[in-house]
Amino acid sequence: ECRASSPPAAPKAPRLPKEPKAPKEPKVKRVVTVAELRDDDIENDDDCFVCSVGGDLVCCDYCEKSFHPNCHIPPLLELPRGRWKCMECSAGERKKKSRCGQCENCLRKDCGKCMFCKDKTKFGGNNTLKKPCAERVCQFANYAAMVPASVSLQQTVTTPGRKTKAKHAASVPPKTPGRKKRSRPEPDASSAPPKVRPRKRSKLLG
Repeated sequence: ECRASSPPAAPKAPRLPKEPKAPKEPKVKRVVTVAELRDDDIENDDDCFVCSVGGDLVCCDYCEKSFHPNCHIPPLLELPRGRWKCMECSAGERKKKSRCGQCENCLRKDCGKCMFCKDKTKFGGNNTLKKPCAERVCQFANYAAMVPASVSLQQTVTTPGRKTKAKHAASVPPKTPGRKKRSRPEPDASSAPPKVRPRKRSKLLG
């Protein structure tokens, strides 16, 4: 039997070369600053962040904290101009902690009793921990880069009956600060009239 021959298949169209894709632009991560995160409607504190007392305060432009010029580390000898960043905001940007070398703990000698001292070679240890004495931890580790040589040191003064901490004044006398944003005036007890509350009259039942 004769079989009908199938017609020849049509030739396939040649594939066109693909167009080269344009290189993708690298994604750039946008860094959000603290100033953008802060809401302009947030008001600064009316009390100093260090001593919790009102008065003439310098307000941080990057957070809600306020400071007396002498309470800030380092002390502010002049009123800052423009946008000002406080010690807390500046310390948060530091990645590596260091020692100020001037506080009470930095000036102490090794106690020789803690586990870090016993590990040192001078006390007969193997020096495997490689950490300073537990009693020599810097009090201003986060602010060490900002502490100048004239900053006041805290020393313990022993008096009969109790112990108090006294601060030595800085070598440079601070100037009289102005008011930057806000200050809370202290109320004058002599000028303010005493408040009198009206008495409530009770109704008599008939």
